[in-house]
Amino acid sequence: MGSVGGEACIRSASGRVHVGACVGADVATENGRVEIRDARGPVHVHCVNGRVKVEMAQSADVDAETVNGRIEVTLPTGTKVFRPAKGEGPDDRPSDHDCTVTA
Repeated sequence: MGSVGGEACIRSASGRVHVGACVGADVATENGRVEIRDARGPVHVHCVNGRVKVEMAQSADVDAETVNGRIEVTLPTGTKVFRPAKGEGPDDRPSDHDCTVTA
């Protein structure tokens, strides 16, 4: 999929998922690599078997998980990230942090 003027919502059983520039994304796949580039809003990715790569164009929350694969999240320089500890959630983010990344 190329660039999307809004939020991308994709469900796939198998195959690589690529999303270009988007406002946000909600992607779920069972098998295959997920790549999201230039996201400007919240991103949620669930992958059972495959690598997840998310590149954010601006600070926004990212929730990424994969059972078998690597997760890579890139945020703009200077972004102050909150990574919740066990038992914490996005609502625990300090007010001086720009976004929450759960991976």
